[in-house]
Amino acid sequence: MEIDAHGHHAPASLLPPELIRPILEHIEDWQTLRSLSLSCSLLRSEAEVILYRSFTEQNADRQIQFLAALVGNPRLAALVQIYAVRNNAIQREKVLLDLIRDALPIMVNLKDLALFIKGQDAGAIPFQECTFQLDTMCWVEQDGHVDEYPFINWLEMQHSLRELKWLRKMRRGLLSPLACPNLKILRGNQSAIYGVLPGRNITRLHWMSIMGLGLDSPLKIEEISSELNQLRSLSIQNYFELADYKLVINNLHSLEFLELFEYPDTQTIASFHPLLPPNIKSLVFSFRPTGSHQTTYYFTQKHISAFFACCQHLRRVDVASKRIKGEDYYQRWTTEDGAPWPDQRLIPFKEVAWGRLEFMSSEEGMRTSMSGLQHENELEDWS
Repeated sequence: MEIDAHGHHAPASLLPPELIRPILEHIEDWQTLRSLSLSCSLLRSEAEVILYRSFTEQNADRQIQFLAALVGNPRLAALVQIYAVRNNAIQREKVLLDLIRDALPIMVNLKDLALFIKGQDAGAIPFQECTFQLDTMCWVEQDGHVDEYPFINWLEMQHSLRELKWLRKMRRGLLSPLACPNLKILRGNQSAIYGVLPGRNITRLHWMSIMGLGLDSPLKIEEISSELNQLRSLSIQNYFELADYKLVINNLHSLEFLELFEYPDTQTIASFHPLLPPNIKSLVFSFRPTGSHQTTYYFTQKHISAFFACCQHLRRVDVASKRIKGEDYYQRWTTEDGAPWPDQRLIPFKEVAWGRLEFMSSEEGMRTSMSGLQHENELEDWS
């Protein structure tokens, strides 16, 4: 039994070890956990697991403090499973990059990594020294001068990767179809999609825009048509013209979930009804990510009825209704006796977002958690 500085039994030592971590899991304040970790060895071992398991805070001073702790103690670095950094700390940029270079290779158990990189900083990422095998990778190029070949070469060695989030400014090299054999979820802009999708069996695709821009170049659907036809879930957050939507949607014969961001408007809704994929089961109209302009949807029951009439497999239509304290809420329409009826309650985003994974296979769905959906929504905000 541990003795404290006053010669008394430390209270933590009176608790069964299996109760300590569930109690600490409820403490959200980082500084409180850190103080507890310094109080006794039993609390330290359990608190450190929680303290260092995940770090996504973007305050530059906190990033530097966190990374310095890892560099000074590789045992702590081995506890890190989730890490994200966006290098926008201009005044402390070199300090942060130096720490990232030293800390990443010793995060040997890392599973989820998100890097938002400016071109001149890409060379500081020591991919060749990193041995971890990721489940999820996010790589966002913040300008068009990134040498991405070290990243691509390293990515091809990530055999366990199942989710890739990639925003690239320019269309350059292709990822080998033999790389990342377990990859099932892709989120990216057009340049990333054309670099990854060919030759690969992707189940879920989130087609994003980058920095408010539209298409990187004219669509060449013939290059990815067979891969599009294998999709089960698709979110389109790009600013396509209706003609481009036709090119994409005509190649979605296996699709069961479709999410559109602020499109189509009600003026083109009549021409959009027949364009829905034939096997669609869930249709969602979402706002753009937090902080951008919101469209107000004016869908009447007549509009919703037309969706159900055109799609014999359609189960529900979710329409973004309002944003309350940063969270989106949806009006849900389902059918009853052949007629669509609105749900009496507003549906929160998390419930609607789960539909993005609903029609994946049971194995794929079990491997993707609500935390994964949260990362996806954060990427939308940061892009």
